[in-house]
Amino acid sequence: MGFVPYYIPQTNNLVALRANYHGDASNPVTVLEGIKKKLGPETEITYAQACPIAVRENRAIEPRFLYHIDHKGKKHPGLLGRFYNNKDLTGDAKYTRVDPIIEFLWWQQSPNSVLIKKDLLPKEH
Repeated sequence: MGFVPYYIPQTNNLVALRANYHGDASNPVTVLEGIKKKLGPETEITYAQACPIAVRENRAIEPRFLYHIDHKGKKHPGLLGRFYNNKDLTGDAKYTRVDPIIEFLWWQQSPNSVLIKKDLLPKEH
């Protein structure tokens, strides 16, 4: 029987795994789960989360700083987002919206409930 003490931030965190831009795994496995599987039940693994990598305060950018400029050069409140269904971001946008704040959780839902998430790509403006 072995013993492995393990103290690394985000080791047992699926949200951190998803934030590494690999897409949605069909069977996600955290680092801790992988270690347990590899070493087997005969090895005792103690895990305690160390300090977090980053403290998230969830403070949004104030809306007064978020704006877009229309084709006539006029400034409007909110961020203009155009979403395309191709990797070249060409053709007509499939969805357009103005957001007064930046507060997106798109790994859980699409920016538009009618359109499929994986087929939408935002274009910066």
